[in-house]
Amino acid sequence: MYQLVFSGQLADNWQQAEVLPELARLLKQPPEKAQVLFSGRRFVLAKNLSSNKARDLRLNLRKIGALADIESMPPPATSQPEPATGKPCPKCGHRQSSGDTCNACGVIFHKFLQAQQAQAVAASPQIYHNSQATVAPANKRSNSGYLLIGLILCLVVGVSLMIWQKRQDDDFRTRLMQAGVSEFHVDEVAQLRDLSVPGRTTIVALLDSRCGSCKHFQQLSATLSPHAPQLAFRHIVVHDHAAYAQALSKYKLPINNTPYLVIYDPDQQPMSPEQASHSREYWVVFAEVIKEVERDERLRAFEEELKEQRQRKESSAAGNSSAAKG
Repeated sequence: MYQLVFSGQLADNWQQAEVLPELARLLKQPPEKAQVLFSGRRFVLAKNLSSNKARDLRLNLRKIGALADIESMPPPATSQPEPATGKPCPKCGHRQSSGDTCNACGVIFHKFLQAQQAQAVAASPQIYHNSQATVAPANKRSNSGYLLIGLILCLVVGVSLMIWQKRQDDDFRTRLMQAGVSEFHVDEVAQLRDLSVPGRTTIVALLDSRCGSCKHFQQLSATLSPHAPQLAFRHIVVHDHAAYAQALSKYKLPINNTPYLVIYDPDQQPMSPEQASHSREYWVVFAEVIKEVERDERLRAFEEELKEQRQRKESSAAGNSSAAKG
């Protein structure tokens, strides 16, 4: 077996400033640590090498300007161990009589000791953390108490919100009843025409209680109804999307939108075919009327607008029928 020895010799035309960083990179050491290799002492860079491996390493060093020697490794000592004299290296244990740098591994004694002290200080918080393990059960019990209090508060807030929402719903239903707006369930109405009121224009609305637009329409109905005796508002209210879809199917209404409006004239006739009577345009008219709901003139104009829309739809349907026959 062989070892590779370096004593700081450089190839021709090479300078230490050029060789040092490359040598440090090759040895995977910082340049300030590799600086000791140029102190004039002999350093063993690698041990237990085959002849081919030793030649390859020497060639690599030669390429960066460093000249190294290949030496046969001394046979293992069979005699008595070397007497323990001199200062031991804190890293590898090598003893030497003088110097602050280990001749074997190149470590600088005082820097190595400083690094060990820093590591000991950095490790001390972990010891403190472990010592806290004895009080963990108490902290766990305390956290459980906070969690229980938090759950109780959430429950109280949730119940309070439910009570408040129920009161709001009850107040709103009372307002609808006082305004003359009637609400029904699907199982109470066989056909939408059954809700039409003779002598009054009737707006029948199919509503989903979870729909924001439907709630807006309910508020609009409650506002308009007291000021528009010629109008009658009838609401069919469901409470989820599945029930709404079933209601559309029951009344043969194909358009799955909310709210769904069907308007009957004073003669209880639909102002448009029920299969295509989803009338968001009427809602726009309602929004305009609400601005001056106290004025009877505007309410009459609203009713006339509804009639004009009916006539336009009837004319359009007649035109389409004529075109189909042609």
